[in-house]
Amino acid sequence: MKYYLKSLPSSWEEGGIQNFIIEAEAKRDFLWNLFKIARNMKIEICSINYFKVGSKTPYIYATLSLDFSRSNAKPEETLKIINKELNARKARLVKADEDLFIRNYFFPSIINYEKDYERAIVFSRGIYEALFKGMRRKFGSAGKAILYYEGFQIGYETCENYVSIEHLIKHLKFLHMKMGWAIIQDIKVDLKRKRAKIRVSKNFECELGKGSNELYSYFYRGILAGFFARIFRKEVQAEEVRCIARGDPYCEFKIKAIV
Repeated sequence: MKYYLKSLPSSWEEGGIQNFIIEAEAKRDFLWNLFKIARNMKIEICSINYFKVGSKTPYIYATLSLDFSRSNAKPEETLKIINKELNARKARLVKADEDLFIRNYFFPSIINYEKDYERAIVFSRGIYEALFKGMRRKFGSAGKAILYYEGFQIGYETCENYVSIEHLIKHLKFLHMKMGWAIIQDIKVDLKRKRAKIRVSKNFECELGKGSNELYSYFYRGILAGFFARIFRKEVQAEEVRCIARGDPYCEFKIKAIV
């Protein structure tokens, strides 16, 4: 498949990256066809944000940043070809002055595809720092307890999105990165003895407490407790034994079922 396009008029600004947004029927060859279009038109793909939504009638959301500096293709003409070859339901060019173009087009933001999809919102550090530190300042030890039990409920309910315990454990690392909680460096789970040990870096909660010289995790520790209470089907004890807030190189948690 080849595309022969007319040369650009002299008034066209060479170079520059153009952003596209696409909503199309979910087909296995979607990415393959997209790469073929870019190759045949000598367009460089700078970035792709791609995900599938829905289970009964799945479709694809994609955002593209394409570099036309070495191509004779016009973005508008490229859009027509994308519409045709990818059988797009919606596709358009995004103006250069549109900030956060993904969210300007795809609203609401979507996450969690195990049960079709869920709406997601994003908190910047300034917002969640105000929430978490504000809870501690206003309510003291009671605020810490609230953070723990809120985290516990979130961890417990999140397990419902996975088809099996094995599937959850297998995807735990990806889930925590996707949610922005932490990067799991190492995880050991003993289903027979109902114990787990998890080592994480970039714990978002404990980063707020650096320099406090204390074990800082309540909310995230609660999330882990909720996860494993559901997995072990027992009440659990979740203990943070190392923490970046007190100068350790990583955060480490031990979880065990209470007999």
